[in-house]
Formats: sequence, C-alpha cells, structure tokens
Amino acid sequence: MAETPWSRRDEQGQRRATQRWYAAELQRHFDIRLDVCAEPHTAVVPRYYDIEANGLARSWDTDGGWAYCNPPWLHVEPWLYLAHYWRQRGVSSLLQLKCDPGARWFRRHKHEAHHIRLITPRMAYLNADTMKIGKDDRSPSHNSCLWVFDGTFAYSDNTRGGPLVMRYWHLPRPRGAN
Repeated sequence: MAETPWSRRDEQGQRRATQRWYAAELQRHFDIRLDVCAEPHTAVVPRYYDIEANGLARSWDTDGGWAYCNPPWLHVEPWLYLAHYWRQRGVSSLLQLKCDPGARWFRRHKHEAHHIRLITPRMAYLNADTMKIGKDDRSPSHNSCLWVFDGTFAYSDNTRGGPLVMRYWHLPRPRGAN
C-alpha cells in the first residue's frame, strides 16, 4: 500500500480514540451514520472506514446523516479537503481536530466549514490500543474543535470570503470522565 497520511496515523501517538460519552453526546446532536477514519474498536458508529477501506478514497455519503472523522492530527489537511469536497455535494460531516488557529491548515480551511465549535473544557482522548486514558493523556496541552461542514446549508461559491463562526460548546462530563 502506498504511504498516505492515513497509513502514517500511528506516528508520534496519533492513534487516539474518541471517548464514548462524547460520541454519545455528538449522536444526540447529529445523526452520525459513518465514521470515516476509525478502527473496528474505535468507531463511533457501526458503519466505518478503517485503514484498509481508506476513508480518503471512499464516498462519505450518508443518505442524509452525518459523517464523523477524528483523523491523525499531524495530517489533517487531506481530511479537510474532503470534508469541503463532500459538503459541496450535499454531504454533512464533523471533523474533530486540534484547535490551532495559528496553523497554516487552520487559516487555509476555516472559511470552508459552516462553523467551528471550541470544545470546553479540554478533553483527553483514549489510547487506541488500550481504549483507556493513559497517565500522559489526562491533561491535553491543547483544546479541540469540532469542525461542522453542513451539506444542507447554502454556501456561496466564495468560501474564502465567508465569515468564520467560532462557537463555544461546553459539554458537561459524566462522573469519572476526563
């Protein structure tokens, strides 16, 4: 298999999983029907693309639902390009990304999303091998954002000039969750 950002996802601790309580909260707000960047034990819904299926090369169409993606944060741009591509075709998607407004990829793509939600307080992610929060994962050094690409929203053709809407999304944690 050719090396892609997808195949390099385990470098420098990039294999992280979404906590189940957070996935359930997302499901309450969005009808997630496809996880485009997952492993069998980390997928947030039953329908998912793993490394063999390659979500970078497959359709994200969900028949009216939402696609979810928690990609390797060192290689987010291919996923952002695809979220924008599929949004233009009426497909809605959510990308869980590191909140880094100073990064080139953030500045380049921020106007392509319908809006970006800053998740507060900071959320630790699960180690994809153990599905537990490790000692070093309890206090992430960064915030995370949920990029919302709403395929049902009428965007202008000039996405670069559109307004960036940042929203704070405070999520109450269940007891014992980090």
